[in-house]
Amino acid sequence: MTEMNAYYGIRDFEIFTDIKYIEENELCNDQNIYAFDGYFNFQFDCNEGCSNCVKGHCIECYSYWYYDPQNYICLPFCGDIIIVGLEECDDSNQIPYDGGHQ
Repeated sequence: MTEMNAYYGIRDFEIFTDIKYIEENELCNDQNIYAFDGYFNFQFDCNEGCSNCVKGHCIECYSYWYYDPQNYICLPFCGDIIIVGLEECDDSNQIPYDGGHQ
């Protein structure tokens, strides 16, 4: 028998819906089930790494993230030794093909 993790996060759950319209109490509907994409459960939400957002568009990022103004999202700094978001590794440099580049 495998050991189960007692902790769950928002990424552990998916909401399935076939509703393709916005009801009175809903702010938005992007017709997908993914959290941290600007909309979740018919409400605006912040993208991952975002500390301040307005209607699904990030305007300020947490530490160790940088703002991408073209896409209104935060992305993790590469090469800062700190693993955040979907980074699998961060070897503290920008040298390609060394096993930990981007």
